[in-house]
Amino acid sequence: ADNAGASLEAEGSIRAERQIVNIKAGNVDLTNYMTWLPEGVMPENINFDQGVIKEASLHVLRDGSKLSYSGEADFAEGKLTVEQTVVDNIAGHINFTDTEALVNINAEANQQKINAHGKTSLAAGSPDLNLTVTATDFDIAKVLTNIPYQGTVNFSANITGSISDPLIDGNVNIAAGELQGISFSNASVKLRYQDNHIFAQDLQADIFSGHA
Repeated sequence: ADNAGASLEAEGSIRAERQIVNIKAGNVDLTNYMTWLPEGVMPENINFDQGVIKEASLHVLRDGSKLSYSGEADFAEGKLTVEQTVVDNIAGHINFTDTEALVNINAEANQQKINAHGKTSLAAGSPDLNLTVTATDFDIAKVLTNIPYQGTVNFSANITGSISDPLIDGNVNIAAGELQGISFSNASVKLRYQDNHIFAQDLQADIFSGHA
């Protein structure tokens, strides 16, 4: 079958007490289906611009009053706008059930590459995150153009909690950089984002011919 350019195939077994449906899909333009998302899943500061599910399968089982499902999908050509930052070239794979989703996603922001992988729990009705985000040689100034910093960073961050109010714990390492005209090297810091505040600890760096 064809639905808004997408290929869809379905088969199943329908009985009074038990229904099984298997669906395969390809080339699904997600912009045609974003209105299907439950309210509150997509934060207000994130706009979905585009994305395509290249290939997907969905298995649905209704046994009496109990409904369960599972599946997987490969997606690509994704693009989001987060505040004023465009995140594009989003691609990856997801395995999901009615209670959780396992994801592995690659994306770029102004050609700066990041990876996110981990689990999102769906059991509570709203997504509960447990993700790890990593980047190597990430040029912050190309993404946040209003900060007085030059240089690349390596970072790894764990993101937990809800999409609207996440807790982020991260480690940042900088081989060499410059902040407000002051050069430094061999820097590292632990950062936490919580309740719209950023906290830093264990800051170390080689600076002014010494180590701080």
